[in-house]
Amino acid sequence: MKPTHISTALLWAPILSAALSIGCGNTFQASSQQPSKSESSTDQPPFPPPPPPQQTFELPKIQWEAKDGARSWSLHAFKTVLAKAPHLLEGADDVTEYCPRFFAISIEERAWFWTALVSGMAFYESGWDPTSRMHETTMGTDPVTGQPLYSEGLLQLSYQDRQGHPYCNEFDWDNDRHLGPRDPRKTILNPEKNLSCGIQILNRQIRKHRRIGIGKGAYWSVIKITKPKNKIEKIKERLKSVAPCFSTKAPQSVARLHPSFET
Repeated sequence: MKPTHISTALLWAPILSAALSIGCGNTFQASSQQPSKSESSTDQPPFPPPPPPQQTFELPKIQWEAKDGARSWSLHAFKTVLAKAPHLLEGADDVTEYCPRFFAISIEERAWFWTALVSGMAFYESGWDPTSRMHETTMGTDPVTGQPLYSEGLLQLSYQDRQGHPYCNEFDWDNDRHLGPRDPRKTILNPEKNLSCGIQILNRQIRKHRRIGIGKGAYWSVIKITKPKNKIEKIKERLKSVAPCFSTKAPQSVARLHPSFET
């Protein structure tokens, strides 16, 4: 696949404001998200600022691109991290356990890292199946649907998420109620809508806890440190495909696909 060129002009002062040009010149204006005082961690030292942005960047293949059509997932996730997830770009207290050189790499490479991490999480959540659904037998009724609660889509989200997360308001139950349970036309099963919601939930989780792997408050069991069957170590292994995290000499435009898809 021909690499996709991404031009960025990013300011970090301290929250990201970016304009991205992708492919044939489509421009995407990123929103500035200044956290409120109630959301900011005033008792925690700030993370160091990133190096200057790169003028051009070719987003390498992300592992889920082993599936047909998944390149659009990669580009959408990458743009969402840059435009709407400033706390991911700042980092986390345990981020160097996943990406040892995180605080030395560029904004674009940080967004690549988070896109790869989301891909790893999605593999263990849904097997990269956008129409995956799981009945959460211990969680009762979804207050939005009035039906038993299901986790759905790439990142296994629920309609109720729109109640506590306004950025998940693209999940439209009024539209979806007339569709079959795994109909890909359902808004919650749309890969881009699912990723937008999930990445911003992760951004909020990192803002609150300053860690990727947490116990209480973790949305996803795959990164819940108190869950014996979490997938943290396996996700770390998958992140070795993000070359700049581990080497200053690694070519930034090349990333291998994971050799296997074992669970």
